[in-house]
Amino acid sequence: MMKTKQSRTVRWLCVTLVLLTLFAFPLSVSYAEPSSKDQANHILLYCLSTDTLLYEKNTDMPLDPGYTAQMMTALLALEYDPNLNKTVTLSPDLLDNWGFPLDFRSHLDYGFQKNATIPIKDMLAVMILENATSAATLLAATIGGSVENFVDMMNARAQELGMEKTVFANPTGVASVSATSTLQDLFKLTTLLYQDSRYMEIASKRSYTLLNNNFTVYTRNYLIGNWYTTDFRYSKATGMKTDSSFEKSNPLHTTTVIATATESDDNDYLVMVMGGQGSAAYGIATDFFHWGSTDFRSLKVIAREKLYKHLPVDGGDRTSQVPIFPEKDMTAFLPSSITLEDVTYKYSLTKKELSAPLKYGTKVGEVQAFVGEKMVASCNLIVGQNLAQGKDSQVYGVFGSILLSPPVLIGLFILTLYLLRKYLIYRKKKKG
Repeated sequence: MMKTKQSRTVRWLCVTLVLLTLFAFPLSVSYAEPSSKDQANHILLYCLSTDTLLYEKNTDMPLDPGYTAQMMTALLALEYDPNLNKTVTLSPDLLDNWGFPLDFRSHLDYGFQKNATIPIKDMLAVMILENATSAATLLAATIGGSVENFVDMMNARAQELGMEKTVFANPTGVASVSATSTLQDLFKLTTLLYQDSRYMEIASKRSYTLLNNNFTVYTRNYLIGNWYTTDFRYSKATGMKTDSSFEKSNPLHTTTVIATATESDDNDYLVMVMGGQGSAAYGIATDFFHWGSTDFRSLKVIAREKLYKHLPVDGGDRTSQVPIFPEKDMTAFLPSSITLEDVTYKYSLTKKELSAPLKYGTKVGEVQAFVGEKMVASCNLIVGQNLAQGKDSQVYGVFGSILLSPPVLIGLFILTLYLLRKYLIYRKKKKG
């Protein structure tokens, strides 16, 4: 029976639909690194929930910290005023030293004027949300006595945090040839602030009404969104700090985005993007948030119930060996394409032979799990059962403990001397 033209058409339509379906919905759940990675000089993706570094690009290369310097100013302010209940009266001398044309608003909008009493929390909010250099300067002068002293405090605190390649030049983040840092260093500061609920409570806000004058300030983190623009809003974003100088009329300047988000997999992620051109930094951050939550998963790479080997044991009750297991289950946050077949293991033992009695959980070594050359998990190896001492060993043990007791040893020593003396007397008589 010959196929009609209509049946051939239907056939080709079916084939076309199948091909379109395959391209639209790939069989593999693994995604390549975001192509937007080429649009910024420095990028870091970190899963905060699993404590896993997922991606890094040029994280050890020097860069200008920019307004991220205000994060160190914020840290010192939080340490200075733990309960955020202190206020500062702005003296005329302090205000006469102002001169910061880079503020998004006039300092008068914030209520920063002579003899005004300003809560520390207001200054923090203005600086964290709107990058206000005036607020950063006031905090520095209040805490350090002078801006210069405060900068010394910033650099000393950076060294305490292990930020060895960081030098801050001012508390504001205004560009300076002497300021330098790396993404690795800034990561240490960022994760510390992420753990501070006071900082995150402010950084996660779209807006904040100042306690001093009821003026409302809006975040310059456009992933959170504000009245100025919502073009880059990302509903899952939760903080932290951006150099938000974006202007639609000038898309070529460099933008910094340090952001956190709680993704659909219920994990918290951190993305750091520096050296991105204009609005691209926000798109890069969004791409990496999505990539982290869709292309990675938790995989149990060490199983507590998996027997490693049996170790010989001396003096055990009815057995001469005990089982050795990992101490606990260990998971690693890995690309979805990785399976247990890709995981290799390295075992090391501190003891090759054991003596009874033994307790369950006695540590005897370590197991390490690797994907390629990277160690992704490790835990102790332990004895997997309680083991009593055998009866013979107990008898020998009691007998041995008696023989080795101080009174017996002293008696044996005296007996040896006595027998030696008898022997020497015997030899002397025999020669005579």
